[in-house]
Amino acid sequence: MAVVFRAVVFLAGAFLAGVFLAAVLVVVVFLAAVFFAAVVVLAAVFFAGAFLAAALVAGAFLAAALVAGAFLAAALVAGAFLAAVFVAVVFFAAAVLAGAAFLAGAAFFAVLLALAMVSQLGIFGALVCFIGVTNPLNPRIETAEEVRDDLLLAAKYIPVDRLGSTDDCGFSPFSIDVKPKHGSPDFARDVAFQKITSRVKGTQMASEQLLGESAAAKAN
Repeated sequence: MAVVFRAVVFLAGAFLAGVFLAAVLVVVVFLAAVFFAAVVVLAAVFFAGAFLAAALVAGAFLAAALVAGAFLAAALVAGAFLAAVFVAVVFFAAAVLAGAAFLAGAAFFAVLLALAMVSQLGIFGALVCFIGVTNPLNPRIETAEEVRDDLLLAAKYIPVDRLGSTDDCGFSPFSIDVKPKHGSPDFARDVAFQKITSRVKGTQMASEQLLGESAAAKAN
């Protein structure tokens, strides 16, 4: 009986040990599965976060590129507009200058043509042509030599006996004179008389030279 009892006890102990080991194995497998599943989930979350971060960075970079492209396009448009405005201003200025130069040249040659007609055809009989040799719009004093040279040039187209000198219109613009407050001389009046003096002296110099040339030509 003792042997049978011991065998039963041994078998019961072996069974309990097997059950315990099986339970331990089940727990270990379960814990390993849970750990593996947790690792997989964490890895998936990590990669998903990394992918999302990469997507955000790529989106930010793309947005920055779009903004930079828009800014560059705006700069190009602004530059093209400014270049067009500059070219238009240059062409307009060139056209104005060319037109002014053309009109001035045309007026000059028209005057010379009219003077030549008066000289050669004797239009209006003994008409005397007075040439404006001082500029009343400019306070710069013409020299007597400048006046003389203008009259000598005009004498090439107008007979000397029909040639005279005058101021180029009147001195009314000189009436607008901002004078100092404390009794300074009348600047505009002084300038006007100096211009008239230069005209008189220059006319006398031109007359003497033309008379001398005429006398020399008759003597030859």
